Amino acid sequence: MFITYKIVKKLLLPAVLVIAAVLAVQFLPLRQLFGGAAPVQEINVSTLARQILPAAEFVSLHYKYSELFEDRAENLRNIWNLPIPQTGREIWVIADGTVKFGINCRNIKIDTASYYEDSTRYESLIVTFPPIQIISHEFDIRRIRDMSGVFRKPKPEEYPEMLKRYKAEAELKARRDRELYSQARMTTQAFFEQLFNAIPALSNTKIEFRWGVTVPVEEKRG
Repeated sequence: MFITYKIVKKLLLPAVLVIAAVLAVQFLPLRQLFGGAAPVQEINVSTLARQILPAAEFVSLHYKYSELFEDRAENLRNIWNLPIPQTGREIWVIADGTVKFGINCRNIKIDTASYYEDSTRYESLIVTFPPIQIISHEFDIRRIRDMSGVFRKPKPEEYPEMLKRYKAEAELKARRDRELYSQARMTTQAFFEQLFNAIPALSNTKIEFRWGVTVPVEEKRG
């Protein structure tokens, strides 16, 4: 199950977060959410917060792209260093893709901390999100144009590996774009702020949002 927002060509669309209340209704009894008869036992704020969280992957950003990939090689040369006709390679691949960024809600951590105001003890919530990650990557070939020489055309079995390599290149490019991660984080946090604020039982609870550290791509590859 995915909860999604859309990004088209890196532009963050205004998020309409009215589904926060709907989600809250799904995860909590109406009596706990909106009052009514008093519950038999008071629920701890951390337990209440965990009940609110969706048990799913949350997709906060869709990054759509169109990319041209080229596989080009000059003609082979003979012993006299002269080009051999029809031995060059030139392949163009046009692909459309969608990279989805988000988090796995099962990895959200809920902690509590105590503080005092006017000698009265209160509990605050600390919500720690896991680092933004790529949830999925859809890669669709729109067109392949092979202008290679007759002696250099790829074999049919070469195409799957070639397309797999192009998909990996496009994904690496998205991973290195810090702006995408920043937009995904902002949308994710805004959604959950709306979600928690929609619960009357938490209206007087201080809530602090934190984020796990995203490891740079270069460090992951090392």
